[in-house]
Amino acid sequence: MRYSVFSWVVVLMALCSLSSAQTTPTVECPVVNIEVPKGLLPREGKAVFKVVIDPLDPEWRLKYRWHLSYGKIISGQDTPSITVAKPPSGTLTVIVDIGGFPKDSICLRTASQTVSWDAAPEPEKVATIRGALIEGGPPFTMEGVRGQLIQNPTNQLFVFLGFKPGTSLKSLAKREAQINDRLSNGIEKSRITIVRAEAEQDVTEFWRVPPGADIPKCDVCDTVKCPNISVTAPAGIVQPKEKFVFTGNLEGNVPPKAFFNWDVTGGRIVVGQGTMKIFVDADWNAGGATITATLTVQGLPDGCPKSASETGSVIIDPSPVLIDEFGRLTNARFKTRLSKFFAELQNNPNNQGYIINYGTEKEMKSRERLIVESVTFRGFDRSRITIVRAGEHESGKIYTKLYRIPPGADNPSP
Repeated sequence: MRYSVFSWVVVLMALCSLSSAQTTPTVECPVVNIEVPKGLLPREGKAVFKVVIDPLDPEWRLKYRWHLSYGKIISGQDTPSITVAKPPSGTLTVIVDIGGFPKDSICLRTASQTVSWDAAPEPEKVATIRGALIEGGPPFTMEGVRGQLIQNPTNQLFVFLGFKPGTSLKSLAKREAQINDRLSNGIEKSRITIVRAEAEQDVTEFWRVPPGADIPKCDVCDTVKCPNISVTAPAGIVQPKEKFVFTGNLEGNVPPKAFFNWDVTGGRIVVGQGTMKIFVDADWNAGGATITATLTVQGLPDGCPKSASETGSVIIDPSPVLIDEFGRLTNARFKTRLSKFFAELQNNPNNQGYIINYGTEKEMKSRERLIVESVTFRGFDRSRITIVRAGEHESGKIYTKLYRIPPGADNPSP
């Protein structure tokens, strides 16, 4: 039986195709999961999620893209692990899209995970004693408070000492001493915080505060009327070198013995310390000035906000400063004027020098040569000097302008 050459080629191609089909390896799809962070505690601040691929072929060049149902990715986007800013409570779904598997595979390219955690703990009021004397309260009350602290060794105790107006400091000190004496056995003093607060009646509240909980708010102290403190910044635009004027404002019940103290940043108080209005001399710079004034009111009831702040700013749009300009001069006088210009630049080390020459091409080249000679002779930084040829001056004569350019300012037009 005879075969043509073409027939043999067809047979060989078929055999090669069959062999290739039989040896093509199949891709084993890995299991893709997202590892949930351990110990999702309230107020922890952040949580870490990591994608786990098993088995992971080291030849794969995988790419990762993470998505959240809400919240913010702090770091790790485009990597196998991300850090998430975790809210105090709620449910969060984390999704990762994975690319880079072999093109002919049908492997799963997405994984997701949903996690939940509880809200932050709340402070708990464990006891209330009405009246000025702690010793006059029920005996079991203080023992119950002490027992709460022993059973919860990581908790803090906040004690609000509510007192009627006119109560002496000696009486308050006695009440605090009674509290410390009754709780001192086996309880560290660092776990106990006592806060005095003026109220309509003498009363003591005991609050147990777990880790991560907010500081409690005294129920009986809500009757204390705290004044509202605010600070008003200068109205309108403060001109350069003018003084900033800040005014304090107090609304509500202000004790007659209250007194005032100001602190400022970015300047100095010239007039008004101890009063409700101050005049401030600012630290001006090329970009303007910014002053923050804080008013603190001393003598307010415990628990009342005692300070307020306000900031005043003036932003100056910097402009080029013309230092000198002149026409035809002798070489000696020309170099003298340049010396004064270089001194101005040395006094302003962050400024640039900008020189505009006018005249014929020959005249401008001549002045450029004198400028370069002066720069070289003084060892001045040549990179701080820009020389521009502006052509004919309106006077029709040779002319030069010397500018100092502050940071952020535009170069002048010829």
